[in-house]
Amino acid sequence: MEGFQVPLLPPSTDCETTAILKALNRASRALGQLKGVTSKIPNSQILIDTLVLQEAKDSNEIENIITMMKYIKHLLMKASLLLERKKL
Repeated sequence: MEGFQVPLLPPSTDCETTAILKALNRASRALGQLKGVTSKIPNSQILIDTLVLQEAKDSNEIENIITMMKYIKHLLMKASLLLERKKL
């Protein structure tokens, strides 16, 4: 099995399509609005901190799922070995 091959940069596809440029314009406008709103918050770092905490929480949930799956796999293997021993 071969590993994932990262394509060379820059991509061979056209990145300046009308759809992409329209999306870029909307994103730029939304960021400008966000900047305007955050300037009204006395401590705008609070907003950033909540985003970081949310990302950390989500990442932790994913890690817990992976850990739980490894634990379940371990228990299944252990149960399988015990059943084999009983058959002998």
